Formats: sequence, structure tokens, C-alpha cells
Amino acid sequence: IPTVNTTPDAASVQQQLAQLLSEGSRVVAMEVSSHGLDQGRVSAVEFQGAVFTNLSHDHLDYHQTMEAYGDAKLTLFKTPSLEFAVLNKDDAFSQDILNALSADVSVLMFSRFKQQDEVACLLISNERLTVNGLSFDVSFNGCSTHVQSALLGKFNVDNLVASMAVLMAMGCAFNEAAVKIQSVTNVAGRMQVLSAGKQAPTVVVDYAHTPDALKLALLSLREHCDGALKIVFGCGGNRDEAKRSLMGSVAVELADEIIITNDNPRFESAEKIVEQIKAGMPDESGVSVVLDRALAIQTSIMQARAGDMILVAGKGHEAYQQVGDEKIAFSDVTHVKKALACRAGEGGCAS
Repeated sequence: IPTVNTTPDAASVQQQLAQLLSEGSRVVAMEVSSHGLDQGRVSAVEFQGAVFTNLSHDHLDYHQTMEAYGDAKLTLFKTPSLEFAVLNKDDAFSQDILNALSADVSVLMFSRFKQQDEVACLLISNERLTVNGLSFDVSFNGCSTHVQSALLGKFNVDNLVASMAVLMAMGCAFNEAAVKIQSVTNVAGRMQVLSAGKQAPTVVVDYAHTPDALKLALLSLREHCDGALKIVFGCGGNRDEAKRSLMGSVAVELADEIIITNDNPRFESAEKIVEQIKAGMPDESGVSVVLDRALAIQTSIMQARAGDMILVAGKGHEAYQQVGDEKIAFSDVTHVKKALACRAGEGGCAS
């Protein structure tokens, strides 16, 4: 269901759940933001299960501290109706969640490291990333199986195994759950792959808009990439300024070529945002600035070679760009497709 925010207001949440119920849905998977939790937007939702993948530097313009951010996330795991929790054992915050969970909540964990404690844990091993997707082995209680997926990115291994754990917590057998997750396709704007054939670069549109998410996306794509790794990104205005230089540092460390552009500048100066991003870039070779996002996307695609990979980061699924108080229709996916068509001589070029 399309929403303006990750988690809509409380009334809208209930309306949407009622709509899904009337249409025959019996199970709903819902992404819940820390803002939504802190503001009580899902207080009336009786969650059966909750999943935690990681806690990283994000939304500190709102929460101010990582402790407050973590406390907001903990709210989900204190839901009275909760029956099970799926946690990433490799993230230290999972221990805080364990400490906060009611004793009657069952726990399934996943990890890349063999566990010595008594908590049930799915073990990930033998990960392999190629231009066509990823594969890995997963084991649990003496059973083991191989999983293949067309998804990109090492973090999607976490997402797939977390989904597998949810299925198991809801009664699915281990092997059946492993089969089901292999049919999962990309969510729009999340490591979404776009290409125009062997003579064009591969372009990936992703919502990565934090230092950790950007680092994870670039590291993941590097393992899928045969040529140069390029990035087109910016940072949102009137949001956490501290992350801008951090994202600049990540980009200059991990990408071969960078185009800094507008994200959602809102009421801030685009030039100021760019300078704050560049503050994290001690070496600006290979870095250029094209504030027009459509033109930045086209420029990167036109300059790339076959075998290169371009990450267009920050907006993902969003269908607008916010400049001042105006929301202008804008889709990274649409503009990538236009630029690939332009490169192929089929028109659609930005001016």
C-alpha cells in the first residue's frame, strides 16, 4: 500500500489494515519506523511477531541520541500481544531487545558465527555474490540447505534469513521456508536493478540514505561489479546534518566516481548541503556536482562503460522531490530508464 511516511498516522494505519482484511488478507508484513513507534502510531496494532536487523546512525535529527533511537525501537518489542521475535545476533542491540522481551515471547536469531548459547539460531555460511544475484547456506538444529536468490546485496541475505525465521515462527518447516524465500523479488526502490543490455552499465536504485546503508550498498555492489563502481547521491534538507560528511566519506572511500546531486533539499540551500557532504571528502578527484538530479543520473549513465555499475542512492521508491514546500513528481527509476534509453539512442534525454 503506498504511503507518504513509512508508518502513517494511527487512523490511517487502522483504515489500511481494515481494507486489507476486507480484501481477504490474513497476514500483514509492515515496516514500522522509529518515528511511528515514538509517536504511538501503531499503539493499537496487535503485532504477533517483530523483526530486528540492525541499529545504525539514522534519524538523530529527531531522536537526538542513539540511546533514544534504540528506546524507540524497543517499543515494538514490548508490545503486549507479541508472540515471537526474530533478531540479528550479530548486532549488539539484540541483547538490549532480549533483556526487554517478556518471558513468554519465543525468540529466533540468525548469525554468521557459530553460537554457544541456548537461543535458537539460524546460521548463515558460504555466501556468494554474483552479477546475477546471491546464494548462501543456512543451517538450523542439524538441518542445512542451500538458497539462491536474484536479489543483490549482502544485507539481503540477512533480510531473506530473517523472513525465513518469521515463516518458521509461524509454523513453516525449515526446508519449506527455505524454498519460499527463494521466490522473493525486489521491493521497488530497494536494490532495484535496471539495465539495457550487455553494452550498457547496470544501474541500481536504492533507498540508502544513511552512512551505514550507503556503505552496505556500495560494499555489496562492489562484490557484484566487474567494472567501475559509480554513485549518484545527495542528502535531504532539514534532516540530520551530522550524517552528510559521513556519507561523503563513505562515498569517496568506496566508489570510483561520484556525482553529488539534490535529494529532497526542502528549505535548505542545495549548495550548503553539497559543501557539508564534501567536508567528508579529503580527496575530491573523481567527484563532481550536478544539482539537477535527472541530469546527474543521465550524466553518470552516459559516461559509464559496459560492465560498470551505478548506484543511484537516497530516494529509492519515492515518486517526488521536495523543494521548499512543493513536492515535484520525480522518480529515480523513471529517470534511469529514460537515461538508458537516451544512451541507446532511443530518446528520453534530459536537457
